Amino acid sequence: MIAVPCPVIALRATRTVIVGGVLTLFALAAVITAPEARAAGTSYWTLRTAADFAQAELAGVAVGPDGLLAPGPRVTSTPLPAETVVWGMLAETDATILATTPGGRILTVRGSDVRGDSTGDGAALCVARGPDGALYAGTGPNGRVVRLDKGGRRTWFETGQKYVWALAWAGRTLYAATGPLGRVYAIDAEGKGRVVLDAKVAHLSAMIPDGKGGVFVGASGRGMVYHVPSTGKPRALFEAVEKEIRALAWDGRALYVAALSAAPVTFGTNDAPEPSDGTGQRAVVYRIVPDSSSAMHWVAPQGLVFGLALAPEGDALWAATGSRAALYRIDARGRGTTLWNEPAGQATALARVGSTFRVATSAPARLLTVTPGDGGGTVASPIFDAKRIARWGRLWEEGAGTPGLRTRSGNTAEPDTTWSPWQAPREGGAVASPAARYLQWEATLHGADRVRAVTVAWGEENQRPRIEEFTVYPVPGKFYEGELNVRRDPVTQELPDGRKIQFNADIARRGASEALPPWAQGIRPISWKASDPNGDDIVYRLAVRKRGTTAWTPIAVGLSNTLYAWDTTGFPDGAYDIRLTASDMDENAVGRGLEDELVAESVELDRSPPAIETIDARVAGDVITVTGRARDGRGFIARAQVAMDDGGWFTAAPDDGLWDGSVESFTLRLEGVPPGEHLVRVRFVDSLGNSELRTRTVRVGR
Repeated sequence: MIAVPCPVIALRATRTVIVGGVLTLFALAAVITAPEARAAGTSYWTLRTAADFAQAELAGVAVGPDGLLAPGPRVTSTPLPAETVVWGMLAETDATILATTPGGRILTVRGSDVRGDSTGDGAALCVARGPDGALYAGTGPNGRVVRLDKGGRRTWFETGQKYVWALAWAGRTLYAATGPLGRVYAIDAEGKGRVVLDAKVAHLSAMIPDGKGGVFVGASGRGMVYHVPSTGKPRALFEAVEKEIRALAWDGRALYVAALSAAPVTFGTNDAPEPSDGTGQRAVVYRIVPDSSSAMHWVAPQGLVFGLALAPEGDALWAATGSRAALYRIDARGRGTTLWNEPAGQATALARVGSTFRVATSAPARLLTVTPGDGGGTVASPIFDAKRIARWGRLWEEGAGTPGLRTRSGNTAEPDTTWSPWQAPREGGAVASPAARYLQWEATLHGADRVRAVTVAWGEENQRPRIEEFTVYPVPGKFYEGELNVRRDPVTQELPDGRKIQFNADIARRGASEALPPWAQGIRPISWKASDPNGDDIVYRLAVRKRGTTAWTPIAVGLSNTLYAWDTTGFPDGAYDIRLTASDMDENAVGRGLEDELVAESVELDRSPPAIETIDARVAGDVITVTGRARDGRGFIARAQVAMDDGGWFTAAPDDGLWDGSVESFTLRLEGVPPGEHLVRVRFVDSLGNSELRTRTVRVGR
């Protein structure tokens, strides 16, 4: 027997597609909504905290730990040869000496004049001035200490390692921290060295004098900090959770340690070191008082800290970061002030001379001179993404002074030539930039200017909700009447007569209609999907009208679910149109809400059961032959079943082989019937689950 499915009327987003199938009610069809629930009213973009300004671009403006914007230090820049990466820096009063790659050069910068000397190795990783006035450079990948003076260069000491990461003079002794075997060498004035620390870690990557003839050393690969005294045995001071120690600073009482969760260095062609990008990594500065305490002092907003330097006032620390080039001042309480930053690049080296700091950056390669004070400059906000085209309202700041504000807007994530030019606000603070998806503001601060917060009012143009699918099913599948149990994604509904039902919707199944209980025969499931471009909550209503009439009759209002059971009790059989309206009016100001509607046409209502024309039950011995014929006025006969006495139903086969006609007949033999009087029941079911029952009484045997 072949089951013929009933048609299902379904209008989809194209508003022209009609599909077929039969509903079995099992799993809920969920409404599609925008990722953000936000009405198209007035919204406010406010930047107030230090975290809000983490992606801002600073040029002469500082961001305090509480988010306060104030004039920042003066920053001047000297370009370095392209592709230069600075690994070590020596800041002197009249010059800055840089250890660089590629080419293993030592660069000397005086003002705008940049001159270079070769170390004879592929990479110059560190540099120090000796008591004899000569420069000493640590190199890789041949692990040498090279001496440079007016007479030229010569190899001062062969470490036998691949890299010399740090050099530090303590009196007449030069300490060299190396890798990859993790050894520190003490080299005397004659160029003879001995191992004073064999840490058995990958690299010893940071070192600083302890002021007493020894050094503090940081390790890469294990996160260890060691103390190598001038006399006596080296010892471990601290082990960080992070695995990389990149920079150290010592104020005579406390040791500051920059610890990173991932290596700040990768190795490229010919084992040449390259800065890693630090994306998704963690950088922490610890404060260690030897033989007393250790504590986390500051967590960097960036993934890498390449350099630390003590501030001239003695109670603060400066830090240079990578993954995004930036410079921070960290106070005695561990609170960071952002002094300078750029959208990209790395700040790979930091040093102080007097009250001035020198910072080396890569990509682009530059040497910055940073002078603390209230130099003043500009701050460009992070780019705001409204997700859709927005109109801009008023722009205002909170604070003191008269900072200059201006804005620009565009429809690309990164500003380009298609963005509007920078424009000052109109009178009253109204943003002059045109409607667009993205907006950025810029503030100029000098002198006593202070900004605690900046706010922009904005709003989307309300857009109409869109009904994407609208489906009216011909028959219900599995409903549950009475007490409601918890089921997966259930929809519960109380019908007009007080009956409570619970139902779900799933993919269509194919099969013949089953006879429905009387209470469910008038229920028609309806489901839909809709979305709102603004992310507004959508409220739905349903109305019907009989074909050939003009008046719409509401059947449901204020719906938030996307599945509804229409109780057709009281509606005469016939063809109906069903209208679904989706509205965002509850989420918008009066007069600004919008609606969408979709109509499912020619939905058939048929609550009339099949008309049974003939029923016959003939007895021959212990066999009862049952025949029947029925007619359906609006649909087709979908099933005939026979039961005897109080037994179960037997499904009959149609005489023509298919249950698909408005008139169908069947013949069914019941064999092996015991003698006596029997009640034969016959039930015909149409395509919408309506059923009609007839009985016959027969006697088998005497």
